[in-house]
Amino acid sequence: MIWTGRKQLESAVGSIAERLSRADAGSLEMQAKKLESERLDLLEKLDEIRHQLTEARADEYRDIAIGGKSWVPADAARQVVQEKEAHGWIPGPVAAVAPLPLSPGELADLYRTGVSIPREDEHELLRSSSGAARSSAI
Repeated sequence: MIWTGRKQLESAVGSIAERLSRADAGSLEMQAKKLESERLDLLEKLDEIRHQLTEARADEYRDIAIGGKSWVPADAARQVVQEKEAHGWIPGPVAAVAPLPLSPGELADLYRTGVSIPREDEHELLRSSSGAARSSAI
């Protein structure tokens, strides 16, 4: 067993010596600089991800502000549960792998209509769609 360990050590030292003899100092220096740059990039990414995680955790406690009013997240959740009938349109948890109901193009069009359709037309569309819903119910 001692001989096996010794042979492995000799083999490793031999491999290192061979690699060092084939590489010149300049190429080793360039490789070291490249690896150091990659390391620094990874450390920057790690810092950014840690910052994002900290922000995500803090968001669980930040007030939710809508229309000039704000709520503590726990109070907002309680209110939604208490007023389930009025707030039933709010969807439950979304599965991470669920497909989007709209294509990216359709989604862009939808957001664009929020800016491009005048309020008067929007109200007219709402009136006509509610009338169509009533007539189809009859």
